[in-house]
Amino acid sequence: MEYIMSVKLTKEQILILHKYLDKRGLLQLDLRNEVLDHMANGIENSMQEDGKSFENTFKIEVLKWSEALRDHSNILIGLLYSGPKILIGKCVKIIRKIYLFMIMTTLLIALVLKELHEILLVTEQNLISSAVGWFYILTFVVFGTLTFLLRKSDFKTSHSFSFQAHFFGSCVYYIIYNPLFLDFMPVFSEKNYPWIMYLFHGLLISTAFSYCYLYHAHLKSLKRFKLV
Repeated sequence: MEYIMSVKLTKEQILILHKYLDKRGLLQLDLRNEVLDHMANGIENSMQEDGKSFENTFKIEVLKWSEALRDHSNILIGLLYSGPKILIGKCVKIIRKIYLFMIMTTLLIALVLKELHEILLVTEQNLISSAVGWFYILTFVVFGTLTFLLRKSDFKTSHSFSFQAHFFGSCVYYIIYNPLFLDFMPVFSEKNYPWIMYLFHGLLISTAFSYCYLYHAHLKSLKRFKLV
């Protein structure tokens, strides 16, 4: 029985794969390492089984991954954000999960605000409204700073990409609809349809918690790579 020696890529050949993924814009470590492993294994198998050179098998592997790595965008992420199709696809799944969480928490917070509106005095309602306004300002400052740091960081993940797109798509609402600044967006409305206010502010509060989830998931991914 003939023994076939296992083929392993050299450091220089692995570097070529890294440069290719850099060129395609796949910088997110969780997906990048996964794609890198698949490409390396595919090339090694072809070199071993077919006896082809690295250059030829690399070209074949690039063709296999061309569709998954082509530039893509999705309305759920925001059309201003684009990237490899495999990245956008994963981020869409993340954002859908976030939206489901936001729907449930928005309804829960709206119910709590309704109950508070019925049992609290006007002065107490004003205090809560002010606290909500300051919470919005804190959310804008803290997560705006984290967004800036994530953009500058060399360590990127699918969750950090989703975080930035999600934050930029909603951060302006924490300022322009802040009850500290605008009288027509109170937390507790004495006018008709107070449920509109309950739901709107419930949505903004739940969105802030979704930032926490995404940033925590980003750090969790980095811990897997021993980067934090």
